[in-house]
Amino acid sequence: GNLEDEFQFAGDDDVESICGCGYGGGYRNKPVQADVGLFALQGDESKEEVELPLKKVAVSLEIHDAVALVRIRHIFQNMPACNCEGNRLAANEAKPIEVTYKFPKKDDFVVGKLLATIGDRQVEAKVLENEKAKEKYEDAIATGKGAVLMKQSATSKMYELTVGNLAPYQEAVIETHLVSTLSISGGSLSFTLPLDLFPSVNENVETLFKAQIRSGQ
Repeated sequence: GNLEDEFQFAGDDDVESICGCGYGGGYRNKPVQADVGLFALQGDESKEEVELPLKKVAVSLEIHDAVALVRIRHIFQNMPACNCEGNRLAANEAKPIEVTYKFPKKDDFVVGKLLATIGDRQVEAKVLENEKAKEKYEDAIATGKGAVLMKQSATSKMYELTVGNLAPYQEAVIETHLVSTLSISGGSLSFTLPLDLFPSVNENVETLFKAQIRSGQ
């Protein structure tokens, strides 16, 4: 099933009425401070790399015998800088930005599926040959559609999922499905979920976790 069906988040805040300055600068696009998360180049003349605020995280862990299936759902939002008068910029005063989701490769985990939802569109990222993938992505961007492009490198320790045309105040939902095997320690099976799979989480981020263990039959 979909994580949206499994988890019931609390109601969304009226984020457009909250000034980023009045909110301690925590809930707006801000200069990059992390390696994992959703990033973009912002600004018309001097492009500044920023990270988009994380709103919610949901994690579903299912263990069946010695296999673990992890589904992680991150919800980010494009929050342009405020006008420092207590109000957000109107949506028509800021332009869509091209954003990239970055997360680390882990030797003990295999990416089973990666879904990106932009507005009412959901697409599944697939690893294609670089030129073919880039061509499909640029075609979608040229027609004004949301698009995703997933890249991985033999030398880089990160995956990069490029998401196009994220409008002001629009959300991007990234759902990652990972598969791993449990390790054996002292005659027992154990599982560890690496924290570096997650962007920085603070008190403003709603976090939900669900675990289910099955065995044998």
